[in-house]
Amino acid sequence: MEKYITIPIPHSKKKIYAVRRGNFKKPVAVLVHGLSCTMNEHCLFNGSHFLETHGFSTLRFNLYDWHDDARKLHECDFTTYARDVETVVSYLRGKGVKKIFGVGHSFGGVSILYAKPNLFDAISLWDASNYATLPKGFEKKFTRIFHGKHLLRGNWDFVMNPKLLTQIETTDWKSLTSQFPTPTQVIVAGKGMLIKGGRQYFKNSSAVQKEFFVVKGAGHCFDEEGAEDQLFLATVKWFKKFV
Repeated sequence: MEKYITIPIPHSKKKIYAVRRGNFKKPVAVLVHGLSCTMNEHCLFNGSHFLETHGFSTLRFNLYDWHDDARKLHECDFTTYARDVETVVSYLRGKGVKKIFGVGHSFGGVSILYAKPNLFDAISLWDASNYATLPKGFEKKFTRIFHGKHLLRGNWDFVMNPKLLTQIETTDWKSLTSQFPTPTQVIVAGKGMLIKGGRQYFKNSSAVQKEFFVVKGAGHCFDEEGAEDQLFLATVKWFKKFV
């Protein structure tokens, strides 16, 4: 059963809007969504159900939300996302959860890597963004200035914080996992653009326990037939090593 909850953000009047599935007596997987997405993007929504049937409760949350007292996308950067990931984990620790795992899809994976090391018992990166391995200038060709913000041009337009674009350009992508000793699973989409980036994350990871897995035939959103099954099963097998 799912329950909607809010988590206060320290030193502010804002809240994190989240959904808990299961109870806090079990290990909990925290699911972090990608850029312009929500906690209900299908791989996270379906993943929360799959994880529950395999012994894990889940908590997925919005990094930004339509509620007046929630963060807005144009206000956020990787540092903001990371602090909110830390706030969610702190909330779970306060509820007595003993084992906490992190799942990050796309930008959600980077948000986890920007957070404090050793926050989780283990993490799984689902086709995590890595701009070091994409064509040079990739991020710029989708943007233009719009009222002092950056408008990301894709299938639809949305306004993003210029600080986030600066972080995309200046982040030392090669070293993100080299400073992250938490047991790390790197999963990449077999037909996606981030296989090279995923291999870089895996190779440079400082984690003693790490794993690399390719979801065959999958694109970045894992919405091809059978892709989610591969993704979820690999994640569950990885997390069960640390329960």
